[in-house]
Amino acid sequence: MKKKELEFYLHNHLFNIVNDMKKSSLYKYNWNVIKSDFDEINQKLSIASKNSSFSSIGRPDLIYFNPETKLLILGEIKNDIKKHTSNSVGKIKDPKSFSVDGVLHYMKFFKEYDVFGIAASGSVDDYIIDQFYSKKDSLNFEVLPSQRILNEFDYQNIIADDLVEEKIDGLSNVLSNLNKLMDNSKISVEKRPIITGAIIFSLIHFKQITTDIEKHKTNISNISKLLIESIKTKMLSVLPENKRDKNIGIIDRFCNLIESYSINNEIWKKIIDNIDKKLMPIINKMKKESYNHDFSGDMYRVLLRYTSGDGKILGQVLTPKHIVNLMIDLAELKKDDSIIDPACGTGIFLVNSMNKLISMAKNNDEIEIIKRKKIYGIEISKEMFFLTLVNMLINDDGKTNIYVDDDNPEPKNSGIFKFNKNDFFENPKKVIMNPPYLSQNEMWKFINKSLTLATEKAIIIVSTSIFKGNIEFKREFLKNNSLISVINMPNNIFQNKSSSGAQVKTSIMVVDIGRPNSENYTGTYFYDLKDDGFISSKKHGRYDGIKKWTQIKSNFLDNYKNKKEILNTAILVKNVSEYDTWNFNFYNKISSDDFLNLNDYLFNLLLELINKNKYENKYEIYNYLFNINDELKKYNLKKYIQQLNIKENPANKFLEIKKNINKALRIEKYLDIKGNISYVAASNSKNGCRLNNTRNIYNESVLKNLFTWNTQGDGGAGLAFFHPYKFIVASTCKVFDVIDKKLNLEHKIFIAFSMSLEHKNRYFGYSISEDEFKTGTLKLFLPVNLENEIDWNLIKKIMINNPIFKKIKIILDEYKNIYNKYS
Repeated sequence: MKKKELEFYLHNHLFNIVNDMKKSSLYKYNWNVIKSDFDEINQKLSIASKNSSFSSIGRPDLIYFNPETKLLILGEIKNDIKKHTSNSVGKIKDPKSFSVDGVLHYMKFFKEYDVFGIAASGSVDDYIIDQFYSKKDSLNFEVLPSQRILNEFDYQNIIADDLVEEKIDGLSNVLSNLNKLMDNSKISVEKRPIITGAIIFSLIHFKQITTDIEKHKTNISNISKLLIESIKTKMLSVLPENKRDKNIGIIDRFCNLIESYSINNEIWKKIIDNIDKKLMPIINKMKKESYNHDFSGDMYRVLLRYTSGDGKILGQVLTPKHIVNLMIDLAELKKDDSIIDPACGTGIFLVNSMNKLISMAKNNDEIEIIKRKKIYGIEISKEMFFLTLVNMLINDDGKTNIYVDDDNPEPKNSGIFKFNKNDFFENPKKVIMNPPYLSQNEMWKFINKSLTLATEKAIIIVSTSIFKGNIEFKREFLKNNSLISVINMPNNIFQNKSSSGAQVKTSIMVVDIGRPNSENYTGTYFYDLKDDGFISSKKHGRYDGIKKWTQIKSNFLDNYKNKKEILNTAILVKNVSEYDTWNFNFYNKISSDDFLNLNDYLFNLLLELINKNKYENKYEIYNYLFNINDELKKYNLKKYIQQLNIKENPANKFLEIKKNINKALRIEKYLDIKGNISYVAASNSKNGCRLNNTRNIYNESVLKNLFTWNTQGDGGAGLAFFHPYKFIVASTCKVFDVIDKKLNLEHKIFIAFSMSLEHKNRYFGYSISEDEFKTGTLKLFLPVNLENEIDWNLIKKIMINNPIFKKIKIILDEYKNIYNKYS
């Protein structure tokens, strides 16, 4: 393919995005070929020739520039994959011949810009795209993991995230020192964000407060009163005009709250001085350099380090920034949209929505309309209301529409019920929110009420548990709306834990408001977003340390847009019912492909047996494990799985519950007790064992040759294990035995594996109940023969030929004096 043809293809690929700009505003300005529409870019290119003299004009194949945000993207294209890169590590060897070298060559002339480079090589059928990023004032090039050409907002977010990370490091240091000052002053954690916010609010609008304090050092009797007076007038001027009388009462209550803190003048002076000299310069720089910043959220993140570990201050849980931006992408905002967050917390959804709308605005008049009439929030906590207000003002929303009503809302946390869409300047079109933590019933009431506040679409992140049961509420929901999508979020995206210590499992709902089974409804798209690519560190918590999220999000949004069904990841359900559990795992039925995980399951058991016992030939065992892949290739599990004809059977047809078992106490009781008994709990690894070698000292029942089925647990619900050794069991597991006592070890372990397939439907924390087992709702998936009977012979054949099972059998035979008989 000629270069021009490939250029045309890639150019069109970009322009396909650009041509949708009027609908989706993915790019605001035109892409150019060879020469930019903007003189400041052409001036830099005038000395950027690929010739060694650099005395003539450089001509990149593709150029995109946004003069407002200073986003610059350069592209170089070659028609041969062999011409993609010279592979000169750290050097630009041949910019004329190679697309990577060429784009890096051009990027180095734009040190004063945040610049992205796209290097593309090959043909339509076989091509490579590499992308690079160079920060402003840096000579280093960062390789982006994404091979997809992104939209402008995503590129801008990469810049914003880096800017914010730099600022957050400084912000964190300043806030940490401020926290220490407040800690030494005996100011409780709950008061610190309010005090910090109040001072910032005053310093933004009444800079002279520091001068007043200096002038009146000796005769100011109460600095808190001076602070309150400086806040009152400005607060009233920025609150919704149609709630003026109500606002006066809110302001008075908030000011009374500050006064009630009883902080003496010297401490006030120290705190104000610290914020004025160290924190405000960072905030002012953020205001100048970047729209997209959730200051109150970042302040909270630093303060979370000072809590008791439940991840909350003032009852708030923060939505991670990358999830906020994903939800805004799912909202598909248009420039005339108005947005409401009925549980606005620190205001992060409002800040980011406002920035997205502003990026589409053509002039200052449109920006002013967005700020005055397009962004609405409701908050019932006067403390959080004030922090939201501070957040919006830091982001230059000079006339905010944040509504508050904390007058004994019923039910608790549901002040939203006192509002309807006519309370706002114009009817909001879209809801974007993370509701407060409520009981399942109250959560559904909150959601259904929230949907009455807007006219088009809702994006809501909720606890996944609300999708099971709650039939009446789901019926009401479906009567008035269409469920467009439910997207399971990765585990642990929220750093907080519930009171039980379990991680909260969450999903994003996409809702078509007020149009049940609307003409656009083609089914509900269920997606399991298993991994966001984030890693964890002590310094950053969960963060995008290896830059995988942009690619993951881009892939997901492509799949979402096209409603693409993907094995074990995504499914389109034509008609959902209130009786269903609205979760991907519910609709993702067990198939023979799931049995391909048998080797992993057996390997888990084998490792547990090795770790449990200290025997002399351990080296021989590990040497075997090292070479096991060769044996597994010869065994070829897939060949056996292709023979399976899987049938769903009630679990109570094969299993019986063991009664009258004295369950083990909490694991801490057994940590320092040595013995040869395993402690089994709702674990998702190590064959269910939390401890290998303990003993019973609390009159627990000592069991052996039995199954455990995890009834609950953090990511382990539904997993099952067979234990051919002595064990005690925690209350988070049910204990079972086979009804047919003639079944052998290979049958029992295969049954345990089949039981564990239930984990697929329990992955997001749905527990297993004894009633499900008794009524036959709980299923086992086993192969059947031509007579439609369980094919025990095939099961035996699969197992006894499996190299991992063979080693399990050898270990158990060699050490049956430890394990006792297993069949």
